[in-house]
Amino acid sequence: YARAIVPRRGRDDLVLPDPVRAQVIEIPRFYRALGRVNEAWGFGRMMSGGGLKALFTGGSGTGKTLAAEVIAHELDLPLLQVDLAQLVSKWVGETEKNIDAAFREAEACHAILFFDEADTLFGKRGEIQSGTDRYANLETGFLLQRLEQFSGLAVLASLAAFLAT
Repeated sequence: YARAIVPRRGRDDLVLPDPVRAQVIEIPRFYRALGRVNEAWGFGRMMSGGGLKALFTGGSGTGKTLAAEVIAHELDLPLLQVDLAQLVSKWVGETEKNIDAAFREAEACHAILFFDEADTLFGKRGEIQSGTDRYANLETGFLLQRLEQFSGLAVLASLAAFLAT
């Protein structure tokens, strides 16, 4: 449900405005410090998963996928890009199983989990007007819960916030 991307591009390949570039380059540093923050400083007991989540927004071609690859390269970790076409199923309960499988794969190989076009998967939960709305809400809720429990690094890329401005 996720395909491995071998991170080949590093920080020198990242072409962004300086303040944004600096924020992207800080993500690996924050991730490396998680152990100390969660265990030595005691913040881990306040969190359910203890992982780190990053959200990148911007138009097509602005470097969201490249930024995820650079982070993986800096951390020397594999990058697993979630394949939305394989993840989402028309069968009730299958999407949740597929979501769980993607997270388990990332946990097993200590990979960064990358959701490209996350806005299509993390849909807005709304009022239930039909049976499909109920299942869509359940899928989104499960995905958010699984993301919160994830102890690794998850990167989400979206056009949604960019388009809303």
